[in-house]
Amino acid sequence: MKAFLACLLLASAMATVSCIKMEHEVTIKPVHVTVEVRVKIDRELDNFFGDLDAAPENKK
Repeated sequence: MKAFLACLLLASAMATVSCIKMEHEVTIKPVHVTVEVRVKIDRELDNFFGDLDAAPENKK
């Protein structure tokens, strides 16, 4: 009889432990892409003005 009660107690303890629910909250943070765009614009401006500086000047 003691073994039966011990098994019943163990089974009930295992049943309550296995029913625990956990909730997770996921937050998505925004990613800033403006740095990449500015770098591209800076490179293009450097290329554009570099081409102007390398071009021969027009003489009047």
